[in-house]
Amino acid sequence: MIKRNQIYFNWINRLLDLALLYLSFLGAVAIWLFQDGHDTGNVAYHYALENPLPALLVFCLFVFVFQYAGLYDSFRASRLLPELGKLLFADLLGCAFALGILFLFRVRDFSRGVAVLFLLLSYLLLSLKRVCLRLVLRTARARGYNQKHVLLVGGGYLAGKYSRCILNNPQYGFHCLGYVGEASEDGPGIRLGGYRDLPDILDRYDPDEIIIALEQDEGSQMPYVISCCEKQGIRACIIPYYNDYLPASATIDAMEDVRLLNIRSIPLDIVFNQAVKRLFDIVFSLAVLVFLSPVYLLLALGVRLSGPGPILFRQVRVGKERKNFTMYKFRSMRVNDSSDTAWSKSRDSRITPFGAFIRKFSLDELPQFFNVLKGDMSVVGPRPELPFFVQQYRDTIPRYMIKHQVKPGITGWAQVNGYRGDTSIAGRIDYDLWYIENWSLFLDIKIILLTVFGGMINGEKNLSFGKRKESGDVEEKDREETRPDSSPSKRTETGLTHEIEQDILTPGKK
Repeated sequence: MIKRNQIYFNWINRLLDLALLYLSFLGAVAIWLFQDGHDTGNVAYHYALENPLPALLVFCLFVFVFQYAGLYDSFRASRLLPELGKLLFADLLGCAFALGILFLFRVRDFSRGVAVLFLLLSYLLLSLKRVCLRLVLRTARARGYNQKHVLLVGGGYLAGKYSRCILNNPQYGFHCLGYVGEASEDGPGIRLGGYRDLPDILDRYDPDEIIIALEQDEGSQMPYVISCCEKQGIRACIIPYYNDYLPASATIDAMEDVRLLNIRSIPLDIVFNQAVKRLFDIVFSLAVLVFLSPVYLLLALGVRLSGPGPILFRQVRVGKERKNFTMYKFRSMRVNDSSDTAWSKSRDSRITPFGAFIRKFSLDELPQFFNVLKGDMSVVGPRPELPFFVQQYRDTIPRYMIKHQVKPGITGWAQVNGYRGDTSIAGRIDYDLWYIENWSLFLDIKIILLTVFGGMINGEKNLSFGKRKESGDVEEKDREETRPDSSPSKRTETGLTHEIEQDILTPGKK
């Protein structure tokens, strides 16, 4: 029944999209052509009201593109932002096809303003429809409607983990009928029988889906279980025994009859996504450098007047594919001979009054947009680290080195989620890896907005613009943070990325 309902639902979904596309076209015509008077001579007006059939046929092409983009697939366990990203891409592609059709048939008198306004209105209305649809379905599923009935095969740790997941998230709309497997006191629900009873259980309950969650020592049961599912024509999903090592976006490659499971496949492995991110980085960085050029000049003057030494602070960091690069910042400390194995401290006597000011508002990070233009960094990504600490963390923090699969960023998902200052490096890596596995252009924009509206002011309590402690007043905790063997979770980060800054400059030397 649920499969049949899904077919009907998809057709209703398509018709709603078709209606919203036409409504967007009418709205674009009404707003653009009627703003200064009734411009009924434009061909857009003709296709909107007098002869709408060609426009409806073009909008059917949009729906076909949406289908190709997977916008009518089930989204029970999928996230909203990736769906909206797909929608934007499909809407842009549909508009490109529509403009191509206008060019092919030499329809010249078509208002460009209507076309742009249609794109904006259609994306807004289609996005709003999907948001409302998710809210309605989530509410209905939480109340027991539109359920998908699943059967668990397995009674161990993995089956229990899946059972708890669907119990804690009723909005997904999954109802577990019970499990098939060995008897267990803490089994995931009601035990319906053993593995040999599976054919009769499938006949009796007719589930919508089978979830195979066998433990490693039960692997010999896999061929039999899959054979039973195929004989009944029921779709089966497998939770592998190495589930805890898999990311959310693992992919499978095929070499003849050999299947290769890529556990570190990420969205930025796709060339198109790389090009989109790089283009965004270049455009955004150029815009920042142009519009904030007076600020750059004032900051450079302030650093020069704050004391002798270079304006820019340069330091080697580890970037993409573990390659070293030179990162730029405005100098905020006096020239000193510190090594590359100590962080700056919150009560550091080396910080100048002007340096404390620019660190407070993360203005010392602005030169890193030159790193972005050079291609060493991205606007958004995991923060880069000193080579010394990379060597230390790779052996103490699980999965730490995975973050070097992408370019480091000026700001990141971990930073806007509170992993700044004296916080866990392991927790920070979890957020960095989530960003890497779920990257989208919308996520980058969201992180930038969160950074601008709340992530740039440094919450470090001990920065003072006009008062400094002498080095002898540094607390024992600050001394411990400068030791190479100190705990990775004990570190001081100021502003956006001060977690690993410290000057290594000597007069006349980088």
